[in-house]
Amino acid sequence: MATATDNYAPCRSDLEKHQKNLSERAQQIVDALNVKRKADTQLLTNFKTRLHAQVEKMSQALEQRMYQVYEKQGPIFNEKIQELFQCLERIEKLEEEQEAFKQDMKSFFQEIN
Repeated sequence: MATATDNYAPCRSDLEKHQKNLSERAQQIVDALNVKRKADTQLLTNFKTRLHAQVEKMSQALEQRMYQVYEKQGPIFNEKIQELFQCLERIEKLEEEQEAFKQDMKSFFQEIN
């Protein structure tokens, strides 16, 4: 006749197998998750690398375009600056002439009074 402990032993063995099976499956899930995370990290690293390359390429294109604009506008800018300096010189001379005229007028009015 089978005792209660005899019935318990096979059930316990099945339970241990089931727990071991669950543990192995859980480990497989964790391993698969780690593989996916590693792939995600690599994907992000590749994305960053390509993005940096594109940003560098666009920065270089922008810099090149900027210098082209400078080269095109440089002579025009220099011409306008030269005109400004000439205008300022004329203004300075006119101010000097105006000051001399004011002094002459002051002297003239002092002589008539």
